[in-house]
Amino acid sequence: MRQQKTSFNTIFYILRELNWYLESQLGINLRVFIRSMVGIGKFFKDYFLFRRLFRARHSLKICLGDYLQQSGNAADEYFFQDLYVAQKILRANPSIHIDVGSRLNGFVAHVASFREIIVYDIRSQHACVENIKFISKDFTETEQEVGVADSVSCLHALEHFGLGRYGDKISPTAFDDGLKNLFNLVSFLGYLYLSVPIGIPKIVFNSHRVLDPLRIIRLSKAHGFELVDFAYYSDQSFTKSLEIESDIDRLSKCGYSLGIFTFRKLNEKNR
Repeated sequence: MRQQKTSFNTIFYILRELNWYLESQLGINLRVFIRSMVGIGKFFKDYFLFRRLFRARHSLKICLGDYLQQSGNAADEYFFQDLYVAQKILRANPSIHIDVGSRLNGFVAHVASFREIIVYDIRSQHACVENIKFISKDFTETEQEVGVADSVSCLHALEHFGLGRYGDKISPTAFDDGLKNLFNLVSFLGYLYLSVPIGIPKIVFNSHRVLDPLRIIRLSKAHGFELVDFAYYSDQSFTKSLEIESDIDRLSKCGYSLGIFTFRKLNEKNR
């Protein structure tokens, strides 16, 4: 039984990765295609019924797979991460909040609904949106601001630095350089909200890194920060950790989870 479950998980992982490549790199979505094929029969059945009930002139726009979908996607790591951190910022009500590279149509939009947010990203952005100030910047460069914001976020972005995926320069040390710049950006007693894939360390070139969470915590302490909160998304579930040390130690030995760290800057000499 356990072997069957392992085989099923392997097949599911392969299909998920295949769908990711086809959709994100070639514009082909297997799930949408399969749902559409299933929906053809239902469409014709529904349309013939509608024609019997309504004979006046009308137009046609075929939607084959929508009836199989849920009412929006509330079951992935981005959904929980974006909502969780945005709610923390709402409660903290900082003077200045700066974000580095997080998702515009998720976390940034959440925060912009109730306050101003400054967004740094290596990619250009030409939209003009109320409450959002866009600044194009390579955050791995050594010369960055120091101690300018009491609230800083970088969600599901830092693991991509230096791998060329978003037009950034190739650099094996880009993660460490970017993390140092994030630490320096935070003012004394300010907060840093950071999320990255965690587990057994590895680099998947051009895509992302998986980081050792224990190493991230060691680096934070070296820069005068304390871990004050931790949550994670693993095995398709979101957890607000109560046993922080034991959870982080366990997750450091696993293949992949999303770790969401809340650090506070407590060392005044690092302002």
